[in-house]
Amino acid sequence: TDILADLETTVKDISNLQRPLVESSLPDWLSDTLLNSVSHIRSAWFQSNGQWRQWEAYDCVNVDSIHNDGERHIPYIMFLPETTRNKMRAWGATQQSNGMLP
Repeated sequence: TDILADLETTVKDISNLQRPLVESSLPDWLSDTLLNSVSHIRSAWFQSNGQWRQWEAYDCVNVDSIHNDGERHIPYIMFLPETTRNKMRAWGATQQSNGMLP
């Protein structure tokens, strides 16, 4: 779906995702760090079958690139744990006989 089709809902969803960090008793520096640690979420989406996917970058055709997941997985495990489970299932489904993941 087009993100601008229901901009009000999109903005509300983003606000709801950020609210626990913005309105917390955490020190400002920690709240800011955690909030910015998920800034790359802008290149992610849920597919119609519920699977979570994320582009490596807008200028790259790789989806769910393992080599970029180091900076992504901790905030996702904290805030959206099912996304990590989805990626692990997808990686497992494409694992090669020698153990390598494409």
